Amino acid sequence: MAFKDIAGNKPTTDRLRESAADGSVFHAYIFEGAGDDVKRKIAWNFAKAILCGSKDGDACDDCPSCRKADHGNHEDIIYITAEGASIKDEVVEWMQGRLKKKPLEGNRNIAIIDKADTMTLRAQNRLLKTLEEPCGGNVIMLLSENAGNLTSTIRSRCILHRIRGEAKNLMTDEQAVKYSLMETASGIVSGRPLYELAPRLAEIGKNREEALLILDILEIWFRDMLLVCCGSQVGIANADQGDALAREARLHRPADLMIIIKNIEKAKKDLNMNINAGYALKSMLLGIQEEKDDKSCRHQV
Repeated sequence: MAFKDIAGNKPTTDRLRESAADGSVFHAYIFEGAGDDVKRKIAWNFAKAILCGSKDGDACDDCPSCRKADHGNHEDIIYITAEGASIKDEVVEWMQGRLKKKPLEGNRNIAIIDKADTMTLRAQNRLLKTLEEPCGGNVIMLLSENAGNLTSTIRSRCILHRIRGEAKNLMTDEQAVKYSLMETASGIVSGRPLYELAPRLAEIGKNREEALLILDILEIWFRDMLLVCCGSQVGIANADQGDALAREARLHRPADLMIIIKNIEKAKKDLNMNINAGYALKSMLLGIQEEKDDKSCRHQV
C-alpha cells in the first residue's frame, strides 16, 4: 500500500508526499484523530515513502525497503504502542536507545508511537528530551486520539495533522477545502513557523476572491473559538464542529485569538485595496507571529 491507495485525507497525504519527495521531512509529527486504522496507515506509509526515497514521494511498494515495511520487519522502523492502559517510561527509554543507533538499511530511523496520548507524564518528559535534541535524520510520529492529552511542550515541537476516520473520508471539494483550512487554522494558533503555513494558504488562495473566502472562513472559526474560550455558546457558526472548537479552546488564550482575528481583518482590508493575495496572506501570518512574540516578550520582562 502507498499514499495513492489511501482513500480520503488527501490534503494531509499530499503534504506528506511532497515532504518525502523534496526531503523537507520534519523531525516530529502528531497525527490526531479518532480513526486508529487510518492514522496507522498514513504514518506507516509516510515511513515507507521516506525510506523508499522514490522521486515522487510515494512508496514504490516494490523495493526491498518497501517489502520489509509491508511485512512489518523493517529494521529502521520502530513501532511502539500501549501495553495495557498506558505507554510507560521504560518503553520510551528503549525506543530512545534504538534511535541512537545507526540506521541499518537507509539514513534514517523512524519511530511510530501509537496511542501516544496514553504516555505517562514521566514518559512524555523523557520523550521531550529527544524532541528538543533530534538526532541525525530521525523522525518520530505520534498517533493520538486527542493531542490535548500531550504536554504543550511536546505539541510545540511537532507538526500537527488532523486525520479523519473512514466514515468522514467521502467529502465534497468544498468540505475538503474547509478541512484543510481548519488544519491551517490550528497551525496558526499553535504558532507554526511562517515557512510551513504560507504554502498551505497559497495552495487554496490563488486569487483575491479565493483569498477573501478563506479569510472569511478563518475569521468565523477563530471567532467561534474565542466565544468558546470565553464560556459562551451563543452565536457559534460552526456548531457542528463543537468538539474540535472545545479541544482547541482548551489550548489557547483569548488574547492570542484576538491578535489573530485582528490580523485577519487587516488582510481582508489589504485585499479590498487590491494588494496581491499571496502577499496579503503572508503579511497576515507575519503580523500574527510578530504580535504574539512581542506580547510574550513583554510578559517576560
